[in-house]
Amino acid sequence: MKKKLIKTTLLTSIMGLILSVVFPSILSVRAAIQEDQVTAAPEKGSGAYVPTKEELKNLGLSEAEIAELMKVQDTGITLKNGVAYDEDGKKLTLKERGKLSWAVKILRKAWNKIPKKVKNAMGGVAGFEAILSFIDHFTGKVSDAIYLGCRKIGLSKAVSWWVMKILTLIAF
Repeated sequence: MKKKLIKTTLLTSIMGLILSVVFPSILSVRAAIQEDQVTAAPEKGSGAYVPTKEELKNLGLSEAEIAELMKVQDTGITLKNGVAYDEDGKKLTLKERGKLSWAVKILRKAWNKIPKKVKNAMGGVAGFEAILSFIDHFTGKVSDAIYLGCRKIGLSKAVSWWVMKILTLIAF
């Protein structure tokens, strides 16, 4: 009777250990696959959102800053598998080598030029890295990648638009 209790307890412990390791692993792989599916294609009309002047004023922007942001044009640069193409479909190159996409390298170089307000809105370096990670696996317009990366880390539509315009202005 005592041997049977020990065997049952041992078997139950081993099964519990196996399930505690295998089950979360399966869930995390499944979540990663779903996340990749979400980032593989941009939302329709994501670049079409433009906040009102009131929304931008509520973020602490001045009339002059708002006017300047409204003038910033889309770069026309599109990303596909980490490679950048201009409006005419010509491949854009960067002399540096490495795994990171073209846009991520450009944005990293621009970090020191980003205003403190924008850095704070993104959540500092951690938020910026999360946005860059999103962009690195994005296919579509660079501006959409920045905007959707900001939305992914939880920024509002207005703040995401503002950050996208500033990064586009500074880096591209």
